[in-house]
Amino acid sequence: MPPEPAADVPDFLVDRFEDSSSETLRSTARYARGETHHRPRTAPDGTLEAFAMQDEETLESLAAYLEAVADYLDQHGLESLAAAAESDDDSEEWGRKKLKEWHGL
Repeated sequence: MPPEPAADVPDFLVDRFEDSSSETLRSTARYARGETHHRPRTAPDGTLEAFAMQDEETLESLAAYLEAVADYLDQHGLESLAAAAESDDDSEEWGRKKLKEWHGL
């Protein structure tokens, strides 16, 4: 299961990163923490502007979440959270097919 964001991270920010690569997630996390002033070119549209409306604690929580997701993607060889969801759907569908086969349905 992919990591869950902290409660203080707004859903609209979490949703913006479903199609992001681990590289994009890490560079955006560094930007959110203020470790770099170079805006990540691959960050989803409007994300960086939304950071301006967040407090430091929320940005730190978001950065920790983005890094955890990047680690998860790398560990599982996935391109994005969307790919992880597709992978889960595929394995669930495979399981249903096998159950039907085993029960002669």
